[in-house]
Amino acid sequence: MLIKPRKPSMIQKFMFISASVTLGISLFASTSAFAERNKHKDKKPSFEFGLITDIQYCDCDAAGVRYYRNSISKLQEATDELNQHDLKFTVQMGDMIDRNVDSFNTILPYFYKIEGPKYNVLGNHDFAVPTDQVVDILGMKNQYYDFFEQGWRFVVLDSNDLSLYANEPGSAKYQQAEKMYNQLHASGAKNAQTWNGGVGLSTNDMAT
Repeated sequence: MLIKPRKPSMIQKFMFISASVTLGISLFASTSAFAERNKHKDKKPSFEFGLITDIQYCDCDAAGVRYYRNSISKLQEATDELNQHDLKFTVQMGDMIDRNVDSFNTILPYFYKIEGPKYNVLGNHDFAVPTDQVVDILGMKNQYYDFFEQGWRFVVLDSNDLSLYANEPGSAKYQQAEKMYNQLHASGAKNAQTWNGGVGLSTNDMAT
């Protein structure tokens, strides 16, 4: 169905995160261990990677502050910037499209112009079709997975696993999501929304 080489600001500005500081800096500011690490703040990071999210492309008229067709030019700007850096990989954090499965055919060739390895995370807007088809379209090995870079393990989760939009009505996960939603709605929870989801309990396919 798809090619495989495989909000304006609909792309949240990408950032480059150093793996040497990713996990660190918050809880131990007053400790000697932090002071020791801080001595090395001017050292070059072990490596850098790019993040890009909420492209939300659709061949649709603007609605409010959402200019869906502008996603192409915004992604091109982001790509030009990302490609100026020596990045080990780039992670696309979800919501590549806004609706319509055909939107992938248009936006993916622009995404593939980002140099280096690319990894995808699923967002709720990506589900114009069920999970298995989205995973295939994006060339993902699973909806959740892990990968390694220079001794660092990156774990990708799928917060759409239990949802009313990513599963076929009547399926086991759909029924679990429906039960979860009904319980939250009955309790008056603010996150009782049909566009929200949850992480399933099964990890049978997770790499160890």
